[in-house]
Amino acid sequence: MKTAFVTFLGCKVNQYEAELFIEKLEDNGFVVFPHPEGVDVCIVNTCAVTAAASRKSRQMIRKLRKMNPDALVIAVGCYSKEDYQKLEQSGADIVLNNQQKNNFMRYIVEDNVKGDFSNQGNGDSVFLKETIKCFLTERTRAYVKVQDGCDQVCSYCLIPSMRGVSIRSKPPELVVQEVKSLVSHGYKEIVFTGINLGRYGAHMDFNLATMLKNVDSLTGDFRIRLSSINVEHITDELLKFIRTAERMCPHLHIPIQSGSDKILSLMNRHYSVGNARKVFAKLRDMNEHFSITTDIIVGFPGETLGEFSKTLKFIEESE
Repeated sequence: MKTAFVTFLGCKVNQYEAELFIEKLEDNGFVVFPHPEGVDVCIVNTCAVTAAASRKSRQMIRKLRKMNPDALVIAVGCYSKEDYQKLEQSGADIVLNNQQKNNFMRYIVEDNVKGDFSNQGNGDSVFLKETIKCFLTERTRAYVKVQDGCDQVCSYCLIPSMRGVSIRSKPPELVVQEVKSLVSHGYKEIVFTGINLGRYGAHMDFNLATMLKNVDSLTGDFRIRLSSINVEHITDELLKFIRTAERMCPHLHIPIQSGSDKILSLMNRHYSVGNARKVFAKLRDMNEHFSITTDIIVGFPGETLGEFSKTLKFIEESE
C-alpha cells in the first residue's frame, strides 16, 4: 500500500489544486493521510506571492524531508518557477512548474526520475479541463477553479511570470458538471476562484456573467460566491446578474490597492479611483448592506504621505 501527504501554501487556487492532487493519488491506489509522518510521497503546492510565502515554502520542504528521509518529496507550483534550486537545496527530489504539476503521477510512477523539470512544458491550451468530485478539507464550502493565468502584469506582481500570461478558462459545461457533483455531495457554498477571475472566458465566446447564470439556474440547496475580482471586470452585465441572481452572496472582494490615481498608474493597475467609486456606488445602490472587502498596498515606491492620505479618504468614503 502506497501512502501520500499533500499540502499547500497560499491562495484558494492552490487549495483547489491540492485537492485535485489528492483525488488523483486516490484514483491511482494511494492512501492519502492528513499528516506526513511515515508516508511514501509528499507533495507541496508552493507559493511565491510574497517573500514570506517563498520562505514558508522552503521551510515546509525542509520539514517534510526531516520527517521523512526516505520519502519522495515533490515541490510544485509558483515557487518552483521562481527558484527551483532553493527547493532542491531544501530537500525536494522533484520540482515541477505550474504547467507540469497536473501530470505529477508519471513522476511518481517512474521512481528513478528525479530532478528539476520546471523549465519544461508550456501550457498553451486555452482550456482548463480538470474537475474535482469533492473536497476533503472543507465540509460545507467548495472551491471551483475556473480560470488560470494573468495578462495584466501589475508592476509589483510576480504571478504572470509564474502562472503564465495566457488566459485559460474552464468551459461552462464543465463548470456546471463540477458544481452539480459538489452540490450532490452536500456542499452549500460554491466559491469560484482563479488567478484573475474577471478574465474568465477572455478571447472565447463565453464570459463570467454567462457562466454564473448557468450555475444560478441549477437546482439544489446552495449559494455561490466569487473569490476576488478587479474593478475593471465588474461589467454592467455582471452587475445585472448580481442584482437578479437567486444564489449570489451579497459580497465581493475587490482589491483596490490604492486610493491614489498616481500610485495606481505606477502599479500598472487598469482602473482609476473614480472607476472604483462608481462600481462601489452601484453595488451599494443594489443593496445598502452589500459587503465589499479589499486589499491595500501601503508604502509602495513613490507613495507620499499625501498619496497615502488619499487612500485613507477613499476607505472612509467607502464604508
